Amino acid sequence: MSNSEQKTITRLNALLIILATISACIILLSIILHVKLVELEHDLEDFATHHYFLTGFISLTVMLVCIRLYNDTPDKVSSFNILKKQTRNKRLLKKIERIEQYKKQLRSKIENAKSKIIEKENVGSLSFLPDDVLLTLDDLKQRESDLNNALKLGNTYKHKVKIYFKDTESNKHLETTIWQVDNQNIVLKSGIVLPVKSIYKVEI
Repeated sequence: MSNSEQKTITRLNALLIILATISACIILLSIILHVKLVELEHDLEDFATHHYFLTGFISLTVMLVCIRLYNDTPDKVSSFNILKKQTRNKRLLKKIERIEQYKKQLRSKIENAKSKIIEKENVGSLSFLPDDVLLTLDDLKQRESDLNNALKLGNTYKHKVKIYFKDTESNKHLETTIWQVDNQNIVLKSGIVLPVKSIYKVEI
């Protein structure tokens, strides 16, 4: 709901109050001006025949309708406030997600910058940590997808990829083709084996 729609609701509330007030005044005037204390009993007996009955009845109806509409309007305003709050929360969540994504990219760049390049022939002499270097499920899925894509490129086009991994000493990377992938290891050119759990990024 836009600001113009909110202003329309506010104006509608003011109009309903004015109409209800005018109707109430008409009711009071129609009774005060046409009912005399001396003739009150006679007027009550003949109430339906007096012309002020119709005016008062219509005014009463208008007043009740205005009050009913006025009471219903705050629900719309409340719904607008709830929607506005939900929209603000969604924007905040998106902002937090963007910040986290930026931090993740920054950490990745820092790790890549610290990474040392090695030849694939030296992988066999390295020692690896027993735990997976990745912690989140999203990162694990991304690594699996990247490795499968790199495998297809390696087998079909002999395309080399950069593999960033971590051993017990530091971050390292190498550039080679991937020949085979399973849940535990990847096999590189010349039959060199590298543990999947040690890989934290695949750059195609």
